Amino acid sequence: MKRVTFADVGDLERIKREIMLSIIYPLKRPDLYELYKRGLKSSILLYGPPGCGKTLLARATAGEVQAKFYNIKTADLLSKWYGETDKNIQFVFEEARKNSPAILFFDEIDSIGSHQDAEHHERRVLNAFLTELDGFEDRGDVMILAATNSPWSIDPALMRPGRFDKLLFVPPPGFKARVEIFKIHLRGRPVAEDVDLRELARLTDGHSGADIREICNDAATFPLEEALQGKPPREICMEDFLKAIKSRRSSLLYWLRVAKLKIVERKMEEFFPELFEYFKELGASEEKVFGYA
Repeated sequence: MKRVTFADVGDLERIKREIMLSIIYPLKRPDLYELYKRGLKSSILLYGPPGCGKTLLARATAGEVQAKFYNIKTADLLSKWYGETDKNIQFVFEEARKNSPAILFFDEIDSIGSHQDAEHHERRVLNAFLTELDGFEDRGDVMILAATNSPWSIDPALMRPGRFDKLLFVPPPGFKARVEIFKIHLRGRPVAEDVDLRELARLTDGHSGADIREICNDAATFPLEEALQGKPPREICMEDFLKAIKSRRSSLLYWLRVAKLKIVERKMEEFFPELFEYFKELGASEEKVFGYA
């Protein structure tokens, strides 16, 4: 498998910089971090809508330092048997220590770090995870990343400084990133000269990277179906993309609407200021942003 680095991640420069300072440079230049007493322990929680690059960022982080990368689906750690989940959690932390430098990436961290109204069993699981985080002071060159599509479900105890020190919002791709995403998903396909990637990026404002991938697949389906019916194979043209975009609504509208309602309902705005800043920067009416109209 090709090693992924930040060069493979379109845009998101601010988030890359935060990861460089908190995870990559401490592994590359521990001498400087010791000099300035910056400390090597750092854990980052990436949150945002699905399909916008959180897992790709985590893989690229490991690729930048050629560290052992553990991509852990937190739901897979859970067991119906008493005590098994605690052992599973302890095991992955121990494995990372043995194979450092390493990056532990907990995907769907909300499966473990659920909100404080969780049932007793779920609360015990969360406490087991917190115990590992709190006891990981001497972990050396092992860093921790986590991701969630449901930040409103995360227990505030998990987001306390010293556990996850930084909460970084991974937004929907901007214009530049959307152009790059189209390039990636059209690579190797027969594309007509009339296809304007910048225009496609403009028309897909508010779409996720996953949405754009499916738009490319939809557009390719039109000439494919024609060829299957006996017509001469042709290139994918701009009209195919326009039809594909028109027929596929952004998957982000529902997430954005739910995110705002849930976070306000649980009075967690202080944890996610970047998300609310993003709402303001959209520069559109609330009806347009959240799809009420």
